[in-house]
Amino acid sequence: MNNLLLISKEGLRYVLLILILPVYSLQGSSKVWTGAVSDFWDEPGNWSPAGVPTASQEIEFFIFSTTEVIVIPSGVNAVAKTFDVICLASSTLEFTISSGGSLTLNGGGTTAFGLNISVSGGSNAIILNEGTLYIEDYTSRNVYFYNASDTSILFTNRGTLTIHECGTYGMHIDVTGSASTGAFNTFTNEGVLDISDGSQYAIYLSGRSGRPTTMINDGELIVHEMDYIVWANTEGPFVQTINGSIKGEGIVRRVAEVTLEAELIPGLASAGEIVLQASTGAGFDLSDVVMKAGVEGLAGKGLAGGHDHLAVAGNAILAGMQVEVLFEGGYLPSSGDSFDFLTVSGTVTGAPTFLLPPSPPGLAYSMVASGGIWTLNVSASFPVELVYLSAEQWRNAVLLSWQTASELNNEGFTVLRSTDGLAWESLGFVDGKGSTQQASSYSFYDRETIPGRTLYRLQQWDFDGQMTYSPVVELSIVHELQSALSVYPVPATVSLTIEGVKGQARLINGQGQVVGQFYTEGSPRVVSIEHLPSGLYYLQIETEDKDIVFARWIKE
Repeated sequence: MNNLLLISKEGLRYVLLILILPVYSLQGSSKVWTGAVSDFWDEPGNWSPAGVPTASQEIEFFIFSTTEVIVIPSGVNAVAKTFDVICLASSTLEFTISSGGSLTLNGGGTTAFGLNISVSGGSNAIILNEGTLYIEDYTSRNVYFYNASDTSILFTNRGTLTIHECGTYGMHIDVTGSASTGAFNTFTNEGVLDISDGSQYAIYLSGRSGRPTTMINDGELIVHEMDYIVWANTEGPFVQTINGSIKGEGIVRRVAEVTLEAELIPGLASAGEIVLQASTGAGFDLSDVVMKAGVEGLAGKGLAGGHDHLAVAGNAILAGMQVEVLFEGGYLPSSGDSFDFLTVSGTVTGAPTFLLPPSPPGLAYSMVASGGIWTLNVSASFPVELVYLSAEQWRNAVLLSWQTASELNNEGFTVLRSTDGLAWESLGFVDGKGSTQQASSYSFYDRETIPGRTLYRLQQWDFDGQMTYSPVVELSIVHELQSALSVYPVPATVSLTIEGVKGQARLINGQGQVVGQFYTEGSPRVVSIEHLPSGLYYLQIETEDKDIVFARWIKE
């Protein structure tokens, strides 16, 4: 026999009744779970009054010092107005929506909370959705998890969770109470989470010192018509893991720890913006992120216009990031079009790679990085008839060679170099042949090369000041000095060993801050890193000849 404490509502006042099951009658439209027959939602004998809840009924009950198991099996489409549970005195709720099953909660715009779980006193709640959970039309919070004292709430979505017509919050997952440690909440999305139509927060994570709230998105997170995608006001992180994606518009805000490690999709079907907003001195690790950025064109061209944009308000690690640009909605590029895809207001470490669609005949694309803004420009294609452009390493230098079949009004070429395809530096100018129908050959030596991936292109100038760009050539430059550097172990935990290069060494964290300096003689040197927090770091060594070599390492 289970012990339950039943709440009934009289206006804004709650009347608490101590109930020893079985239950003979209930007032109003509430239902209480008894579990008298089985664990299954669709068994009428499991409810008091007997009968499966209807869409107009509120499920409101306490679990006191026991374990309650509720299962919505495959093929069952359960409904209710609210699902409101309070767990006390080391009790446990285990609530599962099986694959092929569903639960629909609809507040009709008259009720504050939809799925409302509160735990305290050493209690726990485990909610698993493997089917369909649809929560719609509440005035405050469609989903609210409230955790007090040494307790835990674990919510995993492996199916489809739709939160529609929200009040201030779509989901609010909260840890509070008097305990200094022990309480925690974890929400894991491994399926599809679709949140739309609310006044402020799609997902609000709140926690306290020693009592974190964590959200792990390893599925698909879709947010529309909400101000904030994730507001992480908590020690526990919002972690965007390797298989997940974000679609929609809004802000991902971090107060504590936020990591995005994989696919980030602002729009695709319609252009939009995602803002990553960090607290002072904080930043975002976007290394190895894949961002698909859609372009629908510019206003005034018969299109709705707009394009996807990722804005980072704070520092950012961009090493290994890829941005795939997609032209959508019938947009065709034309000369003079320009789109900003990525903006970083703080310190940038590393640089992304942009994957662009093929350029139409007569047009050329160029990615420009300036002041933390990455911009795609569309211009007229190279006016000279370029036969080839090649780059070949000769010892520590690079020989650039190119040939034109004909030239028209060609003043000459500025040779440009880049390590990321965004920020380009001028190496020198080579005079052109003006106008000619004869083949012309050119060459240029880059004698101050940079080890690693290096890109070259030509900036061609007409006598009238018009400018266009050639295609890009790429090669990997290997210096003997760079190949001599050895850094191990990777990842490291307590110490890091450095050998092979002599010079002034600096340890740099993922936010671009120098966290250690020392001199290395080239022989093995062991450096203590036990005091450093976990994360991505860089080693920079500057030799007496002013050569600079880098190595990337990770602290666990």
